[in-house]
This record gives sequence, structure tokens and C-alpha cells, in this order.
Amino acid sequence: MIDDRYRSPYTFEKKVLIVGSGMTAKQVSDYPYQQKDWCILTCNHGWKATPHWKYAVMSTGVERPEPGPGQTVLPTAEKILCYFGGHNECGFSMMMVASYWSLLNLEPKVIGYLGADMIYTPDANGDTHFYGIGADIKKGEPDPDKMVREHNIKKDPNFLHNIYMRFRNTAAKYDCKVYNFAKIEETRLPYPKEHPEGKLYGV
Repeated sequence: MIDDRYRSPYTFEKKVLIVGSGMTAKQVSDYPYQQKDWCILTCNHGWKATPHWKYAVMSTGVERPEPGPGQTVLPTAEKILCYFGGHNECGFSMMMVASYWSLLNLEPKVIGYLGADMIYTPDANGDTHFYGIGADIKKGEPDPDKMVREHNIKKDPNFLHNIYMRFRNTAAKYDCKVYNFAKIEETRLPYPKEHPEGKLYGV
């Protein structure tokens, strides 16, 4: 039984798309997610990639959107990690906060990702994120790499991979499949590639 301290009375969603701040967040406009009944949850600056988001979760200090009808900026979602083992097990990442929050509160059958590939090679304009140069890059280090440096106590060379795979394995226990919808070859997100109309997840 789920402890109600960790779950909120949100509407269940069969399909959830989580949009981060990476370059492939722009691909959210390549498919009519909203019209196809995908619930869009954005992480940090991801809300700038689409006006059709339903939920937004972000770190302290990140520019917050002004929610419109049917949109919710989550007040604080990090406590959700307590239910799943805490930061040390789930990772020190808002993307993981968004992922676990979605899994517990929305109970989807499939979660897809865009803008979560953790690749920061500058484009022709020098941009590292879909909205420009990321705040973390300006500080000299991408957030995932900072997480590895600061929190990989056991010096596990697969620390980042294992953090993300732990979520995928946890989602499987909830009968939820996890995919990467980004149309690029280079990625550090260790989830199978899929199209939102793919048949693998059976929804």
C-alpha cells in the first residue's frame, strides 16, 4: 500500500512524456503528443520547449513558468525520492525526481524522454541546451557529471548508468515501460530507443 504522504491525488495518465533541457527537447514539436493523449511533464527549463506541458518540476533558482489552465508547477517533488530509497539510491538529479514522481503519482504504462540524453557538445552557435548555453555548463560542469563527482562514493564507473537503470527496473515493477524518444545516435540515457507510436509498449 502506498503511503499517502508521498502520493498526491493527481489524475492517472496512461502515457507520460518527460521533457528535459537537452537539445532533443526541440523534438517535442515533431509529434502531436497532446493530441495523442500524452501527458507532458517538463524538468527544469523543459517547459520552454512546449506550451503543452501539464506538470513542471524544477530545481530551486530555475526560472519558473506562469501556469495556464490545466497546468501545475509542482511545489516540491523531491520528497518522492524518500519513498523509493532516497537520493543515494535514486540519484541527485531533478530528472530522477520527475521520473519517480510521475511513476508514483500518475501511474503510467509508458514513460518517454526527450532532452535527457546528457550530451553537451556545442552546436554551430555554441549552444549546449535547446535554449542556449546551460547554466551548469556556464559553471564549468554538466549536472550529471557533477552528480558523479560528488556522490559516487564507491567510485563505480557505471554510477550514472546504474542510477538510470534503477529507475527503469523500478518502473517495470509498476508495469511501466521506459523509452528514449530522441532521434539522435549519441546518448548517455540507457533506455531503448522508440517512437511514440511504437508497438513495443503495448498501449
